[in-house]
Amino acid sequence: MIENHNSMDAIVQELRKIKIFTGMTGVALTIMLIFTMLSTLLSIGALALIMPNVLKTQAAMLGKQSTQSFSDQTSELIEQGKLDEASARISARKETHPNDAYAYYYEAKIHLAQGEPEKALVELDKIRELAPSWNKEYTDPLIELAEKRIAESR
Repeated sequence: MIENHNSMDAIVQELRKIKIFTGMTGVALTIMLIFTMLSTLLSIGALALIMPNVLKTQAAMLGKQSTQSFSDQTSELIEQGKLDEASARISARKETHPNDAYAYYYEAKIHLAQGEPEKALVELDKIRELAPSWNKEYTDPLIELAEKRIAESR
């Protein structure tokens, strides 16, 4: 909005510098000049209203791509047995996206792979909080597995 205000001030300053044309041709030229300036102001104003929504949409798309990329790459690292590298990615992800359920999910999988079911349960509890819709399909089966491994170790 401030930029629009500055643009308006600049146009007003330019209008003050212009001598008003005289006669019928002068009136027509003045009207055309005013319409051109108003059109410019309106388009700037419309852009100011539209741009925040466009930027939000683009940010959401980038966030989704970022999550897919993180998820795909981390899953692949875990499948390849590169648990330390996957763990480093997860730690970095949690710092930048503390509410990303995928980060907790993959960390739980790593803890299970490393024989740390108690630590896995901590991560899985966080997933229940962040993504309750995952419970039946993703979280609950891993909780059952972690609890089974804890029971077997006693």
